[in-house]
Amino acid sequence: MDSWDFGRSLRMWRDHVALEDVGVRVGARRRATGLRREELAALSGISADYLTRLEQGRATSPSMQVVESLARALRLPDGEREVFYRLASHTVRGPEVVPFRVPPSVARYWTASRALRSQSTTPQ
Repeated sequence: MDSWDFGRSLRMWRDHVALEDVGVRVGARRRATGLRREELAALSGISADYLTRLEQGRATSPSMQVVESLARALRLPDGEREVFYRLASHTVRGPEVVPFRVPPSVARYWTASRALRSQSTTPQ
């Protein structure tokens, strides 16, 4: 499979997203059937320019993180997620695989919860 297959599939899935499922308001004058590029880019945390290059096959090797964020933003079910990863030349991570990088929000939560636990266990 080539990068063009990935781009065409990405565009197809973008066109089939139910806007209500991702929290996008539907206006009376909307011409796009699914998500606009800018909307998907914002939902997945990548630039609209990079998304355009992916769809056109000009960006040929998206990272695992980009593929995951796109799959999450597109709300792909497991079967389609596997195809999406394969088109990007990646393998799907199983549920038992823990990401190497811990997002800052999770790290802050972990630190705060440990601090609260230590405060509650000390005698007063």
